[in-house]
Amino acid sequence: ANGRFPVMVWKNPRGDSVICRSAQPLPGLFRMRNKEDERLVTLIRAANPSPAPLYIIDARPHTNAQANTVFRAAGYERGSYENCEIIFLGMENIHNVRKSYMRLRELCSAPADDDDRWLQSISETYWLQHLSKLLQGGRRIAELVMIERASVLIHCSDGWDRTPQISALAQLMVDPYYRTIKGFAVLVEKEWCSMGHKFSLRYAHGGSSDKQEAAPVLAQWADGIWQMTRQFPTAFEYNEALLLELIEMAYVCKFGSFLFNCESERRRAGVHKRTVSFWSHVLTNLDKYTNGHYVKYPGLIFPETNVRRLWLWEALFFRDCTSLPPPQDRCPALGHVKEAGECKSRVAELEAQVRELKQRNAELVKRCGEEG
Repeated sequence: ANGRFPVMVWKNPRGDSVICRSAQPLPGLFRMRNKEDERLVTLIRAANPSPAPLYIIDARPHTNAQANTVFRAAGYERGSYENCEIIFLGMENIHNVRKSYMRLRELCSAPADDDDRWLQSISETYWLQHLSKLLQGGRRIAELVMIERASVLIHCSDGWDRTPQISALAQLMVDPYYRTIKGFAVLVEKEWCSMGHKFSLRYAHGGSSDKQEAAPVLAQWADGIWQMTRQFPTAFEYNEALLLELIEMAYVCKFGSFLFNCESERRRAGVHKRTVSFWSHVLTNLDKYTNGHYVKYPGLIFPETNVRRLWLWEALFFRDCTSLPPPQDRCPALGHVKEAGECKSRVAELEAQVRELKQRNAELVKRCGEEG
């Protein structure tokens, strides 16, 4: 659909398994076939010598995929692709996710006068349930690629919302490069910008009146990453400040990186010449976005995906809350740690000044000796 044929976005450096992504096929109600499309999928499968089939990861619920065969003349792969196995992840569409997000934002911004039903109210927004499905999808792909050594082809309906979410999450799990700041920039540019995520449409740029097309797709993906940083606090070089900044900049249009709906629109508008990249800002403010506990870890990470293991991202959902004061750090030990860090920095500065003064003194002594 939409000319989005399968494209490889990641290859296993330890084998031949790959991650590819596309949009849904177009068989329609009459199960139309396309030999070129089937040939391309067969070649993706044949490029991997593993005996495992090519797994086609459909992010949608099975019923939604079936409905698309009637209402959009599209659908899913139904037996015409050899040695392929289809897996439905059951992720809801942007409309359900948007409603869930708005309910949770409203709940977190409301006066804190109903604590007795707080946990139940969070559950009723279904945000954590949607997040669990997202993380399950990313982990399923990571396990297939790295443990079963199988290749995967990911798609949803159009290939620009749920597809980049689970594709990018899976790559964070299997590739430590994307857990660095520079690698994260590459991942966002590749999976979201270059592959045509509709920033203008999803985040209502330019006062877009089509509210039915707006959705917190990037925020949901960033929340999935934040859940992983909680479970693996030393595995990521970047901190939550970078994730929050990414979400905010997708809405405020301060940088050209997240303008328009695709790369061709950005090029026609001359965005690369007339605006500043978000990543230039990030790379010049590394101290703000760096995780001080980061330890380079070359292995895989498989996060827990059960709803019971997920947390409400306070920095995201409580940022507009005025009725609840921010938490105060009353732990004296943490205060002493902060003071010790500041003292250590000051000592380093003074030592640098002492070295400079010694060097200048040596130069003055040498000059006096020459003049004498």
